Amino acid sequence: MLSLNQQSHLNQQSQHSRYPGSYHDAAPYTAHVAVSKYRLCYAGMGLKSEYVLLVQNVSSRTRRSDLEYEFERAGPIRNIARFRDDETLVEFKSRSDASWAYKNLDRLDVDGSTLRVFWAEEADFEDFGWEWFEN
Repeated sequence: MLSLNQQSHLNQQSQHSRYPGSYHDAAPYTAHVAVSKYRLCYAGMGLKSEYVLLVQNVSSRTRRSDLEYEFERAGPIRNIARFRDDETLVEFKSRSDASWAYKNLDRLDVDGSTLRVFWAEEADFEDFGWEWFEN
């Protein structure tokens, strides 16, 4: 059980996080509801993909081939795209591979940077110029 002080700190921390209540956050808000036959998750922030991951904190020294090498440990990759110097979308061919990467490659150190892995949201697709395909 968390003390009131710890709960307050977690609530403040989750308010500043891009994805409060995500798998990686310690915040108490973690409500996820399955929607439709595509099993998209809604967590108050929009639809989340089950095939595409948003990878943040990518070093400017990290090449596409380096990311492919690391993420192919989870399974075959369909597409990978870099939007900014520090963000990449990685699309897997299967849900189970994407799920494995989400759970096991978050906080992976690559080229001196600790990668953060999140489920991509519809807005992320727009940022990268990708068309949302999961509805």
